[in-house]
Amino acid sequence: MIEMWEQNRPLAAALLLWTVGLLLFFLLVHLLLGGPVAELKGSEITAGQLAASYCRRSDPTTPPKAASAQSVKTELDDQWARLGATLARARQLVEFRPRQELTIPRGIAQRNVKYMDIRDNKVVAVLEQLAKKAGVLLPANLDPRRKGTGLPDEREVDELAFRLAMTDRIVRAAVAAEVEGLAEIRHELGSPRGAPLAQQTVNVKLRGQLDQIIRFLARCSPPASDPASGDSGGGILGVRAVKMSGAGGGSTLVAEIRLAALRMVDVKIRPRRRPEPAVRPARPSF
Repeated sequence: MIEMWEQNRPLAAALLLWTVGLLLFFLLVHLLLGGPVAELKGSEITAGQLAASYCRRSDPTTPPKAASAQSVKTELDDQWARLGATLARARQLVEFRPRQELTIPRGIAQRNVKYMDIRDNKVVAVLEQLAKKAGVLLPANLDPRRKGTGLPDEREVDELAFRLAMTDRIVRAAVAAEVEGLAEIRHELGSPRGAPLAQQTVNVKLRGQLDQIIRFLARCSPPASDPASGDSGGGILGVRAVKMSGAGGGSTLVAEIRLAALRMVDVKIRPRRRPEPAVRPARPSF
């Protein structure tokens, strides 16, 4: 027995050391990690309460959030209203507007006949009388069409009436500037170019001295004055190009001027539709 103990004593001592080492290892692990693990378990309730509290605060149906959204909407509505008022004032200053007596309502019948009546009696006859009194020569044809004979098509009435008002403004500006004469007023018929600030152009050729030409250009910008009418129109005939050359070696100049009536074009904004999600066919179940 003693001989066996003597032979196996190193093995028994090694087993004893391993057993004690394992016990000490597990004891240290428990002492080091037991506290933090317990704290984490105890804090689970607090984290859940915080999450629930955050969800309650972020709920859009609660009164504080709804009040905040309402205030933001009110502020945006006020800004939109101020922007609309600013745009309306700018439109009054810039956009070319014919005089009221030169406009043709849409609801009346035979609008093309009404256009001819306005052209002959309220534009051509009046302008020829003003030009004769001031000694200003006018072109033979003041109709915006190259050949202004016969009734225009109903679809052309709105554009022709608008351009007839441009001719009215041009002749009145030439008479007020006391130029020698208007050799040509040539409209470029067609849809207005550009958006949302579109323009309809006209080419004018006149004769006069330099100061008369400058006065003519200045008269094209402010509203045209008409003593016989309370509504004098408004807006601008913008100057797009000016080319001048001498005439006969004297102080008289020939000016080729390109003018444009500015108009606001209404732009319709269509909301983009979200694509509908694709519906996948159900898989057959067996």
